[in-house]
Amino acid sequence: MSSSEPENTATVLYLSDFVRRRNEREAVRVYLERLRSDRVGRRESREVVHRELSWVESELLDVRDSVGELRLLQNRQHLLRELNAIDGDLDSAGSGDERAFIVAAASYGRRQGVSFAAWRAVGVPADVLRSAGIAPAP
Repeated sequence: MSSSEPENTATVLYLSDFVRRRNEREAVRVYLERLRSDRVGRRESREVVHRELSWVESELLDVRDSVGELRLLQNRQHLLRELNAIDGDLDSAGSGDERAFIVAAASYGRRQGVSFAAWRAVGVPADVLRSAGIAPAP
């Protein structure tokens, strides 16, 4: 057994803990940003989105410049995401964001001193917090 093995073990433990904490922080950040965008973002009606999508598709047939095409393609992507949200079909990233948050929130919250009330104040639903094992203070 070399003298560097304990140091390497400590380094591996430190790095794995660092990566775990970073992943937890990222899961919390992504979920909270999604909550914020859902609150702030304007949800159009299904008909309006379909009308805009039809317009974008027709414009794509006649576009002559690459920048215009890029803009229209991005607009189409946005409209398709909006349509999925309206239909209630959260994409796998959306539901995956919530699952990742549920796994990470309790540990992250304990480390950072985040209370149930603070989570609720930023818009995290109580049922999601309960799923994460976070309960209101007695």
